[in-house]
Amino acid sequence: AGLQGKCYEIRACDIVFSTCSIAGSKAMKNAGNFDFIIVDEAGQVCEPDALIPLARFLKQSTVVAVVGDTQ
Repeated sequence: AGLQGKCYEIRACDIVFSTCSIAGSKAMKNAGNFDFIIVDEAGQVCEPDALIPLARFLKQSTVVAVVGDTQ
C-alpha cells in the first residue's frame, strides 16, 4: 500500500503498539498525535530511545506512563 497507506492505517487505529525506535520511522512520521503514550520496559531502554515516541507524538494533553523495573 506504500508509505502513505501505512500512515493512513496507523491513524485509523485506536491502539498502536511500537518499539521506541520504530516510533521514529518514516512509516510513523504522519501518524498524528496520541492521547496516551506508554513506554514499557523503561528500566531496560536507553533514555534517548525512550524520548523518541515522546518527541514525535507528544501534545499538551497527552498522558505519558513510563513503566518497568530495573530487576
